[in-house]
Amino acid sequence: LQGCLLNYALKIAPHDTKLVARCITCCARALGALQQQKKASMMGQGIVLGGGTKKSMELDMERVATTALEKLLSVPLEGMELRDVLDMPDFGMLLTFLPWENRRKVAVEMLKSVVGAGGGAVKKVKDVNELEQLFTILAPLLRDEGMTAPSVYDDHAVVEGGGGSLISRTANLMGTLGITPSAMDQSDMFGGPNNNMDAAFAQPAQSNFGGDIAHFHMEQSLLAKLVQVLDHDDTDVAYQMLNVARRHIAPGGAARIAVTLPAIVFDALRLLRRVQKLEFPEPVAVPEKEKEEPEKLQEVAEEETEEATDENGALEEAKEDGDGEKNDVVADAEKSSPTVDSPEKSEDERNGVTDEEAKEEKDEAEPSSLVTEEPPAELNPKFTKSVNCRKILVFLQKSVAILAPANPELAFKLYLEIAVSTDILARSTQPNSPNSSAEFNSIAYDFLTQAFLVYEDEISESSTQIRAITSIVGALLECTTFEKTEYEALITKTAQYAAKLLKKPDQCRMVSLCSRLFYVVRKEDDTNAYRNPQRVLECLQRGLKIADACCSVSSSANIQLFVEILDYYVYYYEIGNPAITDKFVSGLIALINEHFDSIGTVTTGSAVAEARAHYEQILEQIRRKKVEERSKERFGLVIC
Repeated sequence: LQGCLLNYALKIAPHDTKLVARCITCCARALGALQQQKKASMMGQGIVLGGGTKKSMELDMERVATTALEKLLSVPLEGMELRDVLDMPDFGMLLTFLPWENRRKVAVEMLKSVVGAGGGAVKKVKDVNELEQLFTILAPLLRDEGMTAPSVYDDHAVVEGGGGSLISRTANLMGTLGITPSAMDQSDMFGGPNNNMDAAFAQPAQSNFGGDIAHFHMEQSLLAKLVQVLDHDDTDVAYQMLNVARRHIAPGGAARIAVTLPAIVFDALRLLRRVQKLEFPEPVAVPEKEKEEPEKLQEVAEEETEEATDENGALEEAKEDGDGEKNDVVADAEKSSPTVDSPEKSEDERNGVTDEEAKEEKDEAEPSSLVTEEPPAELNPKFTKSVNCRKILVFLQKSVAILAPANPELAFKLYLEIAVSTDILARSTQPNSPNSSAEFNSIAYDFLTQAFLVYEDEISESSTQIRAITSIVGALLECTTFEKTEYEALITKTAQYAAKLLKKPDQCRMVSLCSRLFYVVRKEDDTNAYRNPQRVLECLQRGLKIADACCSVSSSANIQLFVEILDYYVYYYEIGNPAITDKFVSGLIALINEHFDSIGTVTTGSAVAEARAHYEQILEQIRRKKVEERSKERFGLVIC
């Protein structure tokens, strides 16, 4: 009955929330009265005093009634604003009468209406309290039945101070970011105690989601979309929203956080870029026109001074002339000079300039003279926000640390992503804030160190290690602010990882790939790029040794390794690596020809065919370089 009344109310008055709230309230009161009757009956029989449980005191509802109540709660989600639904006090109470699985279905409908999954518009979450209420309704998607809910958010727990103290460089990443063990155990920045973070590590590897994996991933993907639509004009409020989201999502277990936590990390990286623009704004350049105005004014003043000097000089010469001429000239000069009888005449009048002409010159000079005055306000406003870039980096580190035990490979990739973003932050702040740039550079280095630790401790499968080393090489090539000693330590460690892979072909490919780290080419005139030609040659020669060992076992299966190394040789020879000469390229081409001859044309197989096709493409590229004007002199020495 209440469901029919609710549908009728939405049709006749879709914007009248009072009618909808009245239907919800009537239904909640009716079910609440039935629950009180059951509780009174149990107490009368002595069941509660004998050990009645919460489950035993719940209202027993038939399946038809449960389905009807579920539809009743889903109706307002379709046509009402999120704030209007959350402001109804009895909506949450009515939701508690549903079994956990039915509450889960209502939560899915709520999520779809918020993120616009059904084709509707996205419903924006306006503040932190509204987000807390929303996560209360979404509880069945965040955790399993019986799990403890996170503590209530306290919006007064905001750390003051926009600038923050400088972060000292330490070996421990958490210490570098200003997180001490005692601080981690006490409280989060904007929330309550961090007990939920500890609970997140204690969750089992898989949560109890009923075995329907596809449906489970669909639900968690909707949660991840919810995180992506969380936004606010105030960066402090946006940061608080991310804290609330993480606090509710983190205790959900490994299967859930593997889908939802990466969304929080990338949303925090987006917020980092916003805060960077506020904390380290680009300096406002003075236009060239404004710079030229004072110079023009100075030139005009000098010309006027010279004219006045010439007139005064003419008067002095006239006084030294003959007696007859002297009287006439003096008489004319006295007309244009102030006398004792006319004190009101100005200096301009003495120089032969009338009052009107002087006024016009003054009016013309006044607008330009404003350029030389100091601006009334600062060009770069002071940073006054509570959340700065360092605090967001702390948030990112904590978030990835929660994910690392559940999904090491994903945490490893996120550490690399954060390291690259921090390096970009250090690069952009270097011209105007060198101290902050050095600090962010140190943090980026420590994020990479943390990624290396995850690789060493958690990543052991060969295929995963190959992907990880490839990701490391890509991340290091993106970083540009490291000192030479720091960069060498990182790339040497990466090369060692490549040399320790289990399978020889994998070793060959990854060692050759690591050669890119020792000869970085970003721009032709980039003199700051790290380049060590000899180490490049060492990597390629080691790759050739491993490839030769593999071909001694099976030449037809591993000939592709030689072709791939030839590709590296041609690349370095083309960009002018002094350690790679034409003799190396020509010798490797002869070696590959010999291997193909030993295999013969009779041997068939996809690996050999792919190797031949790749080899012919490289040779064709060399032939084109031989005829091009820019490279024919260099590639003409290569014998192919």
